[in-house]
Amino acid sequence: MNEDRHYLALRLGRVGGIGIIGALIIAAGASIPSIRDRIARTRAAEPVVPVAADPVAWGLPATATEVLAKRAKDAKHFRNADGTSTAVFGRDIHYEASPGVWDDVDLTFRASGPDHVVEKNRLHSRVSVNGIEIEDPATGKGVRWRTPAGKPAVSGKKATFSDQGLTWEYTTTSQGLKASATVSSRRGPQTYTFQYAQLGGSAEFTI
Repeated sequence: MNEDRHYLALRLGRVGGIGIIGALIIAAGASIPSIRDRIARTRAAEPVVPVAADPVAWGLPATATEVLAKRAKDAKHFRNADGTSTAVFGRDIHYEASPGVWDDVDLTFRASGPDHVVEKNRLHSRVSVNGIEIEDPATGKGVRWRTPAGKPAVSGKKATFSDQGLTWEYTTTSQGLKASATVSSRRGPQTYTFQYAQLGGSAEFTI
């Protein structure tokens, strides 16, 4: 099956010292690349059963108990042993695993056959021999960044590969993927080009 092929070029004017290239956030929505033909992956529709959080991990006594029914996207609620309640707030603590069911976000890659995936998040990420991709599971819209020399290395929340004289690092976030590379010596003005494929009819990619 043929795929549309596209290229993204980053022109960098960094001329010396140690710096970070990129800080490019890729979110799988209307602002990223548009349609390409693809083979749809079938995902098992397994019901998500949320598990109460460890209160100690959230700075509360071990005797506190999370109230699952009060979960929200950015909040957890705990019932304390003395009858009082404590609310903990933070950005994107949970994602809506199914209508009305909020589960803890986990941005760590896990093995899924030959690939590595992040699926406990509003946006899903996958690392395979075809590259690094992110998509909105509700719409199938997303983008795949093609990587050279096979599957990128995966550790924790990061996928890394070498290309064009630099080591590139893609880090999962609740909002998408953050791409960066460290420049440790003078390189002069450079242009870096990346090939990508459009997924699921998403809009054209812009920066």
